[in-house]
Amino acid sequence: QLRLVVFFVMIPTARFTENTRDQQSLIAYTSGIINCSAEGTPLPQITWGKQGEKLVPNGRRFAQIPSGSLHIDLVHPEDGGTYRCTMTQNKGSKRSTNKAKNISVSVIGE
Repeated sequence: QLRLVVFFVMIPTARFTENTRDQQSLIAYTSGIINCSAEGTPLPQITWGKQGEKLVPNGRRFAQIPSGSLHIDLVHPEDGGTYRCTMTQNKGSKRSTNKAKNISVSVIGE
């Protein structure tokens, strides 16, 4: 008896979504969001940095929302600058792929 066994291999691919733009603006002294999100299988994880330093959203002024974007509760003029959004996609067997995007943020109404 002959059996045909078919395996489907899903190749993990990740990409930033369209709302992850290179330049974004926030309005001073209001709440704002720096958009960065990614899609893929498995779903990539997002981490943040600013001006070369790791940024850890602490829930006080900065909080990461489920899409991966960064919410700022009260935007200060010094919140402008270059942010780095990094997506990491776990491919199993201790392998992962990282892709990063620099986002230039300007604060309006300083």
